[in-house]
Amino acid sequence: MNSIWDGVDRLLDAAEDEHAIAVHSLQFLAIRRWRETGRAVPATWLDDQRLMAMVTLALPGVLRQIRSVVEGPIVLMKGPEVATLYPGTALRPFGDVDLLVQDADVAHQALLELGLSLDRERPAPDAFHHLTPLRVEYPPLKIEIHRRPNWLPWLPPPSVEELFAAAGPSRLGVVGLSTLAPEHHALTVAVHNWLHGPLLSVGGLLDSALLSRECDPAVLLRTAKRWGVDRIWQTSSRAAEALLLGEGSSLPLAIGGRHLRRVHERTMVGWQASMYLGSLWAPTPMEAVHALSTTLVDGIRLPEGHSWRTRAPRIFRVVRSAARPASRYDDLVK
Repeated sequence: MNSIWDGVDRLLDAAEDEHAIAVHSLQFLAIRRWRETGRAVPATWLDDQRLMAMVTLALPGVLRQIRSVVEGPIVLMKGPEVATLYPGTALRPFGDVDLLVQDADVAHQALLELGLSLDRERPAPDAFHHLTPLRVEYPPLKIEIHRRPNWLPWLPPPSVEELFAAAGPSRLGVVGLSTLAPEHHALTVAVHNWLHGPLLSVGGLLDSALLSRECDPAVLLRTAKRWGVDRIWQTSSRAAEALLLGEGSSLPLAIGGRHLRRVHERTMVGWQASMYLGSLWAPTPMEAVHALSTTLVDGIRLPEGHSWRTRAPRIFRVVRSAARPASRYDDLVK
């Protein structure tokens, strides 16, 4: 029987686009695999690997400092927690640490008083799921204090009280630090990935596959239905099984997952289309129509402080670059 890691190795053996491999968050796994098979490893990856090793070693100390000044429960989500499911915790890249707390404003202020600084490179988000990220100088990290998980705009987010009540000890072993219950974590990560682009990256599907192995399948599906994300979960998990395990079939993967099988980047037009079409995975047809219309309106709404005079040239640059990699989007809209 093939394992998830056999599937990852198979993809990396055929992958050739070094930039795309990093976009899929696979560069550290690629270093390990390519060394085993005698392929040359890019020097920039080795620099990143050394930095990731430093972050991994220093992170528990940073979290202990945070724990010492923040009152109430702290729930670690995503990045470093998911990394504990990899063959080595430094094999999954991350730059943000996502912490769910009961009083985000108080915790945010406590960390500012501890010496963390506001991340001026990233403005406060429009959504209310987390406050302006905080910067740790050493190791270089961003700390995001969450009021709730990032969630689909057409669905109410899961109850924070439910998440706290079901949380268990973090795998990082920091006293007083928790993580989400397995089914909650798997669904939260799947929804977060969906928001960034349905079936966008191999790394995202890999995370979902690893988290699902920690769950009772019946409990996971029941929770997904109760939260209204069962269609998203089933689509993501089937795509992961087909891509990484070679098990079953996935029509969305067959239609929109060519970039995953080849470990290429999705094009700008492909990514934009997936962002709009992803709203059709709402629980019911009526909700799907409403979600699509909301997504379309949000896509053309002008951000506060902008005008069509300044916005139109950016839109033109994006349209003209439809065939370029989606990772260029931020550069094109500046």
